[in-house]
Amino acid sequence: MWLGNLGWLLRSDDKLIPMDLDLDRDTRLSPSPIPAEEIGLHLDALFTTHEHGNHFSGPTTRILFDSSSCQFIFPANCVARAHEFGIPDNRLTVAIPDHQPQG
Repeated sequence: MWLGNLGWLLRSDDKLIPMDLDLDRDTRLSPSPIPAEEIGLHLDALFTTHEHGNHFSGPTTRILFDSSSCQFIFPANCVARAHEFGIPDNRLTVAIPDHQPQG
């Protein structure tokens, strides 16, 4: 499901995985069809492709961190910003091109 802006909500079997969610920004042309708090209740992981604010949204990331126990998957250049939002290393996976994460 496309959630507007550049965000997608993907389901595979019993996993719910969003990508590049920017749901809680005042400058959205229309409100998100699903509130971030509601998505957080069912979230397994959040993928963020890069550091731009409409892909790595601080307000949405903070809500999802507080409302879920999901794993955050970010590229290396987003790790410092993830820490600024309080995401601890145990909930953070660094995505590296051509590399399969262990665990």
